Amino acid sequence: MFDCSDAPEINISNRRIGQKLGGEVVLECVVAGVPAASHYWTRDSLPIAMPSKKYMTDEYDELDGRVTLRLSIRNLQSTDYGDYQCVAANKLGSTHRTVTLYGSLTHSFLMPMTHVPETGTENQYQKTGSPTGFCRV
Repeated sequence: MFDCSDAPEINISNRRIGQKLGGEVVLECVVAGVPAASHYWTRDSLPIAMPSKKYMTDEYDELDGRVTLRLSIRNLQSTDYGDYQCVAANKLGSTHRTVTLYGSLTHSFLMPMTHVPETGTENQYQKTGSPTGFCRV
């Protein structure tokens, strides 16, 4: 008789995801294991409370022994940026994988140059303090 039992495995296609403040993002992991693994998302080593206005999870049985687990995070605030863990466990073991959520600008461009030094200086960029980004000085 063959033993087809396996400790859980987790695959994550996007380990780093950027999104702007106020936006929504979906983190995803695919969990496999025999027997089926329990699975959930954590932040700062604590399970994320579900359901809430901030977080929502969806789970899709891929019908081949894998389950896709999605975590939606709404109305992103700067405190939402950081590491999230997809955790899976069965009687043969446990594992986790991390997804890092970081801030992303919606528009990033360089302002027109107003002064070009003639010689002896390197090109430098200086933050303008405005939402338009950076200008060359």
